[in-house]
This record gives sequence, structure tokens and C-alpha cells, in this order.
Amino acid sequence: SHLGSDRVGPPFIPSHSQVGSATKEHMTTFDIRPETARLVVYASFWAMVGLAMVLFRFFVVGVDLNDTHLTRMFGYNNVCIYLDFTPSREICAMFYPLVEYPAVAYLTLRFMQQRQSFKLGAVPKWFYTINCVLLPIKVVLAAWFRMVFVIDGVVDLFGHTAGFLGLQVCFVLIAVENGMYHYLLGNSPLPRFGVNGTRLLG
Repeated sequence: SHLGSDRVGPPFIPSHSQVGSATKEHMTTFDIRPETARLVVYASFWAMVGLAMVLFRFFVVGVDLNDTHLTRMFGYNNVCIYLDFTPSREICAMFYPLVEYPAVAYLTLRFMQQRQSFKLGAVPKWFYTINCVLLPIKVVLAAWFRMVFVIDGVVDLFGHTAGFLGLQVCFVLIAVENGMYHYLLGNSPLPRFGVNGTRLLG
């Protein structure tokens, strides 16, 4: 006799369906919702602004809000005024990654979602092309907001304000792009009124 004599019948070879079902049973799946990251971005941004206001209120001295570099140039103060002075500027600069990194994550995940929609034929090529062009622009604008902490607004108001303006442009691009995306998918941003009602409001 030999070692293989005790074997009865051919060796067991699992079929593709059996392998697939076994793989699915042990597969770990994740449910990723890009819009959750966007909510984190907005919440973190306003938390940073709130922190800046508290720091300005209790630790910044010698600044008259009725006579600042912003009021002299624009006639009014915006939220940037609370980020312009020590120690608010330095502490909020350390806080900003909690805004920036979720923003980059959201932009990336949203792009992947829209790319998948394009591959499935749910959105046209021109929309996907626009997304490809705008993605790096939005990422850069979100990252360059940090320049408000680098460039002193008292010394260079234009360079200081450019970072803040860039983030606003980024948010506008996100809003417009999301509106177009839902419109192309036939999803109404205002479910209460339906698609036709949304078109009328637009």
C-alpha cells in the first residue's frame, strides 16, 4: 500500500460559489457616509471660532473692536478678528487640523462616491470631469485657510484675508456641486417639496 490508498474518491475542491459565500461570511464591511464628515467639518470650524472668541475675551488685551485693521479697511469686523491676536492665533492654529483633516477626508470620500455614480452611469461625464478639476482646488483652498494664522492681518491684510476667503469659496463650491449631484440623481435636497418643487424654488 501507499500513503494515498486510504483516500476514497477524488479530492474535495470547493466551487466558486462556495468560496464566495465563505468569503462573504468572514468579510468585514464598513458603511461610510461622506456627509457625516462634512458635519464634523462645520461643527469643528464653529467650535474653533467659539474657542477663539473665548480666548480673545479673556486673554487678549489692548484691542478696541471699534477700531481694528478690519474696521478701518472694511468698516466692520468678521470672525477672523478673534484669530488675529496672541494667544488666540497660536492656539487656534493648533486646533485647525481638526477642521482641515475632516474636510480633506470629506472631499475625498465625496469624490469617490461621485466617481462610483459616474461608473454606474448615474451622472454624466461632464459632471465627473468638473469634479476631477475641482477636487484639488477645494483641497488646496481648505488647507490654505491656515494662512490666516501665518500672515499677520495687521501687517498684510490682503494675504491674511485671502485664506479666509478661500475657505468660503471652497464651501460654496461644495454646496453648488452637491446641489448639482442630487439634481442629476433625481434626489431633491428639499424632500418636503419634491423634485418639481425644488426646481421651481431654484
